[in-house]
Amino acid sequence: MIIGERYSLAAWTQMRNDLVSNEKFAERGFSLGMDKLIVMNRGMSSPSNDMVANTFEAIVGAIHVDAGDASFAAVRNALEHMGFFDHPLLSGSSTVQHITAGLAATTLA
Repeated sequence: MIIGERYSLAAWTQMRNDLVSNEKFAERGFSLGMDKLIVMNRGMSSPSNDMVANTFEAIVGAIHVDAGDASFAAVRNALEHMGFFDHPLLSGSSTVQHITAGLAATTLA
């Protein structure tokens, strides 16, 4: 199966917009309680959306760096555990496995 064969370009674009944006990273971070991990300056009552989105990205980046040669699998597992692949276009199908297998093959080649 060729990646993208099942859905239109517009559907893939919408999925990317639904998953990969500061707004969505912040939503995911808040839902996982990452806002409670942020140490803030005095006078701040709560972290901003940008701070939570940056924290989400930093944690994923730290997993990537820390995992070394197994970084692709580690990041994929972490994102899957965090519900990142629970998008309607991906649920109930093996699309994620096809995408990540293809990316892993290209990354490791």
